[in-house]
Amino acid sequence: MREIDTILKDTLKCQGFKLKGTSWYRLTDDFINVINFQKSLYSNLYYINIGIDKKIGNEDLYKPEYKFPIRLRIERLITDKALMQALDFEHNISVLDRVELLNKILMYSIDFLDSISNWEQLKFSLSDSQHPINKAAIIATMRSEIENR
Repeated sequence: MREIDTILKDTLKCQGFKLKGTSWYRLTDDFINVINFQKSLYSNLYYINIGIDKKIGNEDLYKPEYKFPIRLRIERLITDKALMQALDFEHNISVLDRVELLNKILMYSIDFLDSISNWEQLKFSLSDSQHPINKAAIIATMRSEIENR
């Protein structure tokens, strides 16, 4: 298990996520949520990718994050650069501070996913031009399904 997974596993498990491969998945009534920690190829820096997909009629509940129709990086939600430095394991901060900051970043991610826990919330979020979901990648087939609900 990677260091970031080890640090955040208790928080993720408490929030209903399960580790499958290198991503954390949670099933809600309507959606599959994914949180993926992507390690940089060039340094000890991580990116947090989050995604949402429909649950009903989905053949693969645990597909890779990049195949989720709604996905974005946490940097779209958090602009605090000092906070985001916790994702850079080459940045010199104490272990306790890193754990606290990483849990704060993770809770931003989970709060975002919780804010879109059903189809009505998703439609409402898409109707708000300032909502971060409007900058997310949304595959056309899911967009039409959202509009038809």
